[in-house]
Amino acid sequence: MGRSTPTLRQATDTLVERFSRMKSCMRSSDMEWFDALIRMGRKHSPEISEAGLDPETGFFISALMEILKKMDDLTQSDKV
Repeated sequence: MGRSTPTLRQATDTLVERFSRMKSCMRSSDMEWFDALIRMGRKHSPEISEAGLDPETGFFISALMEILKKMDDLTQSDKV
């Protein structure tokens, strides 16, 4: 018997497919940033799955966390 509920990975792949339609309309200089954002959104998938979050919400929280970490790294390096 097949699975009726998609796994988090499948749900994330579907989400990324939807976002990828937007990528095809972007300038090439923005595509690199788009790809980086997608990587950030996927980075915490085990935690998202464990928490039982909605895949889209988890994706955005993951991306925002990674952006905040990068900002903090930049802030810390400015203080040195």
